[in-house]
Amino acid sequence: MRQLWQNIEFLFIDEISMVSYEMLCMIDSRLRLLKIPDACFGGINMILFGDLMQLPPIRGHQVFQQPDHMKLATRLWRQFGLVELKQNMRQQGDTAFIDVLHALRVGEMTSRQLEILIEKVSTDATNEFSIEKALRIYSTNDQDIPSVRIDFGSDGVHMIKPISIQFPAKYRYRTAERRMLPLILRWALTVHKMQGCTDDHAVIYLGSRLFAAGQAYVALSSVRSLDGMRIEELDCSKITGKTPCNSEAVNEMIRLRNDS
Repeated sequence: MRQLWQNIEFLFIDEISMVSYEMLCMIDSRLRLLKIPDACFGGINMILFGDLMQLPPIRGHQVFQQPDHMKLATRLWRQFGLVELKQNMRQQGDTAFIDVLHALRVGEMTSRQLEILIEKVSTDATNEFSIEKALRIYSTNDQDIPSVRIDFGSDGVHMIKPISIQFPAKYRYRTAERRMLPLILRWALTVHKMQGCTDDHAVIYLGSRLFAAGQAYVALSSVRSLDGMRIEELDCSKITGKTPCNSEAVNEMIRLRNDS
């Protein structure tokens, strides 16, 4: 049996919600070139991990949405079966927080669960929630890019300012601008960079600048407990409105459960 397992090849893909269907097709095409041309994914055993209710891919279709121009091709996503893990390990022990996250995940927040989040709105930036100790989680990059003063030791203290670069947008549609701080910060990250990460303490932005389904859920679920969280700004409509979650992913999960 041990020798048998040594001859079986696996490919693991994490954070599957951020993988586009187009990328899944590219993986299938490359594996067919490298392994067995007539076998799906080249005959390699594929194991996908992730939560479809988290952040969708930045570009392309969601991994379960086959584009119209690919309708005649093999439906790659339908080749997989579902194994659903139902025990929450990251927030284990904090049942109130687990209930809030589950409700937010599927767009079924109750008034009491919303009150729990409202109670966490605070401007307190001391003790465990000071900038030196607690991570800041924002929806966009430009919210976490102030000028900073850094002590470089023998090289002295210097002010590092953001820099901006302008360039023609795709198809020459207006002008795009990229603004960044030439440093890698530990105290602030965007929600997209936080996906899959865990922190004990964080100050989270849940204001009007949330722009993607799943952002609030991913930001909140990166913290282990309610006690380890403060909310910098809360726009209740972003988590209780008509599209507080990824409804297409919810429907796909229902289909997967029914077919498993």
